[in-house]
Formats: sequence, structure tokens, C-alpha cells
Amino acid sequence: MEIFSTGNEMKILVRAPNWLGDAVMARPALNAIIKVVGNKNVSVVAKSSVASAFADCEVFVMKNSWDIASHRKKSFDSIILFTNSFSSAFLAWQSGIKNRIGYDNFAVHFLLTKRIARSKTFLHQIDEYLHLTESAGYRSKSIIPTLPFRKNNHIEEKYVVLAPGAKYGGAKRWNKFDKLAVELASKGKKVVVLGSAGEAENIFERENILNLAGETTLDIALDIVAHAQIVISNDSGLAHASSALGRRTIVIFGPTDPKRTLPRNAELIQEKVECAPCGLRICPIDHRCMNSITVEEVLARIG
Repeated sequence: MEIFSTGNEMKILVRAPNWLGDAVMARPALNAIIKVVGNKNVSVVAKSSVASAFADCEVFVMKNSWDIASHRKKSFDSIILFTNSFSSAFLAWQSGIKNRIGYDNFAVHFLLTKRIARSKTFLHQIDEYLHLTESAGYRSKSIIPTLPFRKNNHIEEKYVVLAPGAKYGGAKRWNKFDKLAVELASKGKKVVVLGSAGEAENIFERENILNLAGETTLDIALDIVAHAQIVISNDSGLAHASSALGRRTIVIFGPTDPKRTLPRNAELIQEKVECAPCGLRICPIDHRCMNSITVEEVLARIG
């Protein structure tokens, strides 16, 4: 049974996930809501670090972790939480928004008015967000995240993007991006390196290599990704953004599970080892899931 009226005057606030990859994976669920109530009746509250993933929506950028409550004056009828934390649910309750919808757990149970039970079957993260919105009455046939194409006439589509970072922890990072960059550059390919400060310190600029890690905003990084020929990345937010922008995307997986977070339409590189996927942030042994992947293997996949 649908918990919301499908009338066009229903005002919905969506609390976005906190990480770029999660924000992109939540887009099909957000689009399901928009399809029912219309774009003008859906707003997103998000941290500045992911706001660019919702550039085609009305976005309220959170100034701090307590900023949801300030939106009580916006007269929203409902808030849907794509986050699972107590703080998000508490702030939704504090905002005074009448309908508060999210996944149920012990910590948030009394703060929500509509508590959604998680699926008993294993789901990709995209499908987990969709299960939440479908259980609230917003159904969608689209399961592919998309971001609006960012046309920039000043950027040529003749370069390869490398994204050697990953926020979850060092175990997610393939340690041969520096060698890959040199090999690609020696073959005459232009290479652009993206990421946060400190994620690509061992990739030095030389002919055909431009290291912009830590030098761009997310908006600029997405512009660069949107015009790349191909993006090679760890399991990271930029991998999800690249796939959602329609770029050819190759993702190197180690300790995390591609059945859970591989971007749809992306190509997977993964070595089968007995201890993966372990889900650990730091490898306690020899990082064999990543170390066994060679530069030659990645070059062959690039073609």
C-alpha cells in the first residue's frame, strides 16, 4: 500500500547518502520518487561533498551535521532517509516533518513513522535503495544510475582518467596506478589523474601525464570524467560517477564485493583469492587480492 498520495502537491525531502558512490547508486530510487510526484516537488538535502550528484534537483547543502532541522520551514510532507544513522533519523524527527521513512533498526525505530524492513535476500546497493522506495510506494523499472551529461566545449575527449583513491581504506587501493600511468603515457595516451589530496602522490607529472589529485572540485572532476575516453578506478565514488555519465569504466576490485557495489555497465577486474571479499579496510596479510593484479592485465583490458 502506498503511504504517500501521488498528487502533484506532495512535497518530499530526501536525505542523500554521505559518500559519492552511494549517492550515485541512490539515483534510481530518487528518480522513482520524482516519477511519481514530479521533479519540482522533490528536494534533496546533502553534504557538499556529494551535492554535485544531484545537480539536476533542488539541493539544500548541509552546513553541518545538524542542518536537516532547519528545513522544517520548507513545509515538506515527508522525508525519506537514504542514510541509516541515528543522527539522520533524529534530525528528521527534530525537523517536524510529519512522515519520516527509512530502514528500520533498533536505534531509529521510534523516530520513524514508516519503518521499512530490509530484504531477506542479498541485494546490490542500488537495489537496496530501490527496495526502500518501492516499499514506500514508489516503483521504478530503471535500475541504472545516470547523471546528467556535463557538456564542456573546452574539453577534448582524448584522454584516459585514472582514479587511484578509495575512501573506505587502503585495502581497496591497487598499488600499481603509477606504473600504469607511465605505461599509458609511453604509448602516447594522455593520462589525467583524479582524486583527493594524498591519493596519488607517487604519480609524477611528465609528458602525457597530468596529476590533478587534490586540485579540483568535485564539479570539475565530474566534467573531466564526463569527457574521458575511459576511466580506470578502484571501487570508488568516481567509478560510479563515470559509469553513470556513460563513460567506459574499468573497476579494480579487491576486498569489497562486486555483487554489492560494482557499477552497472562497468567492467570488472578481480583476482579470485580465497580470502576475498573480506570487507576489511586494511589487509592483515599480503594484500594478495590487489597485488596479484598486474599492469599488463589492466593494459590488455584497456586495449
